[in-house]
Amino acid sequence: MDSDYSGSMFEELPKDVDVFALTSCHKYSKNTPTDYDDKLKVYLSDLFSSTWLKHLNTVDFTKDTFHELVKSKQPTHTDGTCPCQFGDKDITKCHLSEFLQK
Repeated sequence: MDSDYSGSMFEELPKDVDVFALTSCHKYSKNTPTDYDDKLKVYLSDLFSSTWLKHLNTVDFTKDTFHELVKSKQPTHTDGTCPCQFGDKDITKCHLSEFLQK
């Protein structure tokens, strides 16, 4: 989930269901915009989404797990905010190929 204050949307997500949510920031912060387009005068993305998309182009979907993507590849924002995880965190042990295809 990518939106300002996105952590607030999943606070009550139970840990005993097969659902995992990853948000771009916690409930008290906004996203960090990135990839500004001078012609359009608008940010095209945010740090969270941009990092994910760039990283997904370099991974081996049969070997890399969501854990590696979540923990190793997500930036910590300069204001101290960072992506937040909710729900069944055991899902992060699964290989990316179980959910995504290249």
